[in-house]
Amino acid sequence: MTLIELMIVLSIIGISIMLSIPFFAELMQNYHYKTAALTLNNDIRFAKSTANQKKIRVSMCISSDQIHCITEASTQWHKGWIIFLDPQNNFTPEPKNIIRQREAWHSSVKINSSYNIQNGVQFNIGKKTGKSLGSGLPNGYFIICGQNKNAQKLILNVYGRLRKEQLSNCED
Repeated sequence: MTLIELMIVLSIIGISIMLSIPFFAELMQNYHYKTAALTLNNDIRFAKSTANQKKIRVSMCISSDQIHCITEASTQWHKGWIIFLDPQNNFTPEPKNIIRQREAWHSSVKINSSYNIQNGVQFNIGKKTGKSLGSGLPNGYFIICGQNKNAQKLILNVYGRLRKEQLSNCED
C-alpha cells in the first residue's frame, strides 16, 4: 500500500466520522430524554407500591443534593429527586429513610410538573376509610422534554395512577 492510498483511506474515514457526528449527538439526546421519562415513571410507581406494601406514607420530592427536599417553590424535577419513607408525614427526609435517589438530568432534558405537585408528592399508606392509596391531590402532571421536540406528559391522578401522553412539542 502506498502513502497516497493510505491518505485517501484516512480521508474517507475522517469524512465519514464528520458526517456521522450530528447523528450520534441526536441519538444521545434521544437516549437522555427516554431514560428520564422511563425513570420518572418507574420511580412514581415504585413510591406508590412501597407505600402499599410497607403500609407507611412515602414521599417523593425535588432534591438537588439527594439528601434534603428543596424548600423554595419549584416545578423543576430535572434537578433530581429523592423517594423516602415519611412516617411523621412532615415531608422531611431522614437519611435512614431515603430509599431512592436520582441526580440531576443531562442538560438536554427538562422535567417540569404542574403547580399542584410542585416540590413533591406523597402516597398514602393504603386503603382506609376516607383515604385512597395515592397522592390525594387533584390530577397533576409532569412534562418531560428533550431537545429534539420530543415531549411526553405523565399524568398522575388522585389515586396515584399514571398515564402517558405523547406531545408534539413542549408547549402543549
